[in-house]
Amino acid sequence: MLYCKGTYVCRECIGLGYQSQLEQPVDRLFTRLNAIRARLQWSRGIANKQGGKPLGMHWTSYNRLVSEYDQLIQKLLGKYRND
Repeated sequence: MLYCKGTYVCRECIGLGYQSQLEQPVDRLFTRLNAIRARLQWSRGIANKQGGKPLGMHWTSYNRLVSEYDQLIQKLLGKYRND
């Protein structure tokens, strides 16, 4: 895809980054947490309560996602306690 900056150039030529490249580490945590919540069909946002296992999801997948979710929450809380 070409972008116009006086002339038509590619995104690399004008130094245009992708949104994921501009995210701060804490933003990446929130992005991953929301992705896990979406897979588990829970409401978006960490302030909302956790739901149950979605129908059709294997227990191993559910347990793995919940474990990763809990680890990320602890990491996030640790970041805010240390700041």
